[in-house]
Amino acid sequence: MRMLTNNVLIALNEEGKEAERVTAGGIILTGTPDEKSSKPANVIAVGPDVIGIGQGDVVYLDWATAIPVTVAGNSAAIIEDKHIKAVM
Repeated sequence: MRMLTNNVLIALNEEGKEAERVTAGGIILTGTPDEKSSKPANVIAVGPDVIGIGQGDVVYLDWATAIPVTVAGNSAAIIEDKHIKAVM
């Protein structure tokens, strides 16, 4: 997938993924967007107008602004570079 302008394709970092939790009553709890707010993500692709962020970087971002997508059967998200808060 090729990103356009200042868009960045990201995937939740393995460190940021949490396993599903099951309550004593059998209810399956998964992560919510609020819980993702401090989770790292891996940069998969960047648009030609993105400066200072490259493929393979680990970033922290504002997950509320991410657009969820599926790429080759894997969950990912597209976000504008201005919503990336830090590059590790």
